[in-house]
Amino acid sequence: MAYGAYDYHGKGYNEKTMAQQLASHAPDFKIVAHVVQNTLEAKDNIFIVQDSDTLDCVLVFEGTSTLAEFETSIKMFGTGYCGFKDVHSGYRDKLWWLMKYSMPKLRPKLAKCNKVTVTGHSLGGALADIFSACANSQRQNDPDYRQQMWHQGTPESMTEVYDPGTKTTPLIHILEEDPPADILGEELPLETQAHATTP
Repeated sequence: MAYGAYDYHGKGYNEKTMAQQLASHAPDFKIVAHVVQNTLEAKDNIFIVQDSDTLDCVLVFEGTSTLAEFETSIKMFGTGYCGFKDVHSGYRDKLWWLMKYSMPKLRPKLAKCNKVTVTGHSLGGALADIFSACANSQRQNDPDYRQQMWHQGTPESMTEVYDPGTKTTPLIHILEEDPPADILGEELPLETQAHATTP
């Protein structure tokens, strides 16, 4: 699933879409959410896929997909996130922006999952680790925790966002946003003080 988050970047990179990856390796799973968020460095994919039998979900973060995102990986001084100290600042900044602008769209879907596992490849794996550490911290008064949390609802089977016959034709609009107007002028908090697992 982690490689599927790249969702086809062309020959030599990732030649399969998430839907094709699932069809090949996890046929019981379906894509129930797909957000593409422009973070200035890249247009980052985030997927939620759901097991049709258990109603368990996997939140999948895309890894490094542009040269500009390498700067995220080399921005290595320690900073705070979700009450943790010495968190890799590049990964923290990327997750903070993704949670601020994408989580409001993902939260209603996560509420319908039986349980949530988080994964990603490369940069996506780092985001999955930091996200999971925060979610499992249960620091409910922390602003980073509140920004990424969701409330568990009644698990239910969700609608697939791709045509089950083709696995490539979107059934509903897949959101792709330009950077929010305030992304350039807004400063990340310098030091900031749901339940997820990483495989």
